[in-house]
Amino acid sequence: MKRYLKTTIHALGIFVILTLLHGSALANDAGGDEHVTVLRRQRNARAEERIAAMPISQKPLILVGEGGEAGSLFSHAARTYQEEHGGVIVAVHDGNAFIRSLREFVAEHGRITTLVYFGHGNAVGLYVNQHPTLNAAVYVNDPSLNTAFPAASIFELPSYLFAPGSSTVFYGCNVAEGYPENDSFAEIFANHFRTNVKAARGPTEFSRRPDAVDPFANANALPAGFDQSVYMIPTRGVDDWTTLLPQHAGVGGYRDVYVDTLYDDAIAIVAARSFRFSDESQNLFHPRTIISYGEARDFCALLTGDRDQCTLPGYTGEHYAVRNLHALRILIDTLGIDVGKTPGSHSAYVRWALDRDLLTPGFIHRKWYTREEMAQLTVNILKWREANG
Repeated sequence: MKRYLKTTIHALGIFVILTLLHGSALANDAGGDEHVTVLRRQRNARAEERIAAMPISQKPLILVGEGGEAGSLFSHAARTYQEEHGGVIVAVHDGNAFIRSLREFVAEHGRITTLVYFGHGNAVGLYVNQHPTLNAAVYVNDPSLNTAFPAASIFELPSYLFAPGSSTVFYGCNVAEGYPENDSFAEIFANHFRTNVKAARGPTEFSRRPDAVDPFANANALPAGFDQSVYMIPTRGVDDWTTLLPQHAGVGGYRDVYVDTLYDDAIAIVAARSFRFSDESQNLFHPRTIISYGEARDFCALLTGDRDQCTLPGYTGEHYAVRNLHALRILIDTLGIDVGKTPGSHSAYVRWALDRDLLTPGFIHRKWYTREEMAQLTVNILKWREANG
């Protein structure tokens, strides 16, 4: 009961803080209402004071994934880490449990200074459990975005759960794959939580030693009473460890968009053209939020200067999520471009945009569309129109 009350009180605290941070989204300061701007800054300052006053834990949080056949060695590696560094071990069996464990740890112990994860992973997420019927993964994208099965998202958690100067180690395979050319789970995790992340660019494996590959024989069939130390290191050697620091934030005046991420140039361009969401504070962009119909109209207005011209049939409310094909269509139709379409068909829109190299990466494989992708698509079409009169 005490744990329940503590978690409930913490949840209420998070609600209050988020309300203070984002409550200004309900206010529209169009017309340069300085009074509303001052109130927003005061609310943000009070929220930051509350966050700074939260306790900070000195205990590492050690999360252990299900792991399948490798699960027992994941558990042994976690216990080895705990024996050497201390900390609290929490077994997580699906994506929701991973997200919940961070919330509950902060409620009980304070903001996180050290997070360690033993389990499967790759460049786009953590595979906490490989069972096909479970919400088994933790991704960087919205849970409903482009996934064939349910997945939890790190964006379900507020960034202030991690203390300043915190560190995170992912012992799963390939979590920093593609660094520095491509965004990886490790890099986006570092940016969102403002935590230093250590992860491998390639596969990892179990070892008898922490500084070199020294594998176990028959690692998936450990003898009874096994009590040796177990470490996880990169298969290609310790030089494959990569440390990712949170990138500098502040692209285009938005304090939640990071320099050198995939769509930061596009976001800076729309910001320079005085873009603003009709119902949200100008210094928050939330780049990976799925766009609503109202937000699609906001982007579209950059092309025409008249938001009233930006409409789509079938949408009865501005809060409805917009699919990628509809995001493309509202921009093309508003400009009066004839793509040779047949009624009810979107293929002509896609073909027209493909022929001009206007689509964002992976467009034809997407279902929903994020704000950062919509910014890039809008800029692509904007530049094409300016080049072609």
